[in-house]
Amino acid sequence: MADLDVLQKIVLKVFKSRTPSIIQSLVLVYSRIINNTGDEETFDFDRVKLAELVEFLASFSIENRMGLKILIDKWLLQQSLFRGKHTKTATFMALTKLFLLKDKKIENLLVIGFNPSHTNINSDVCAPLKILSTLIRCLDNECGGQKESSDSTNQNSMGEEPEE
Repeated sequence: MADLDVLQKIVLKVFKSRTPSIIQSLVLVYSRIINNTGDEETFDFDRVKLAELVEFLASFSIENRMGLKILIDKWLLQQSLFRGKHTKTATFMALTKLFLLKDKKIENLLVIGFNPSHTNINSDVCAPLKILSTLIRCLDNECGGQKESSDSTNQNSMGEEPEE
């Protein structure tokens, strides 16, 4: 695995960061590690089992918050703000792997839920539910954009003006 101190410092930076672009860059590091899990070796990191990475993230805390919770909270809250096809694809695939892992640490984790009133009272939800809803929202956003573009293409081919 990559240097554990560096990975722990990345989580600390995620914890302190408020800017979506910085959080995106830091989450992308973990996304790449998650997407490279397996038995073979890669250029930068030894491939690790995903369960070992989850175990590592659960093994430390920052200001009484587990590293795993810090990373997943910020990741899920900021996922919709991530920019760039590569970043969206990498983070989407990594979230899918985390969801399919069905690790007890993730299954029992409570993360910040979306609360439209912006109050944080009792807004925690189960991590797998939040991961799944984030994945569905991402798919819907991607498919929605393709549908709109194909609708305007179809209208233009029929000689109609696209709706505004």
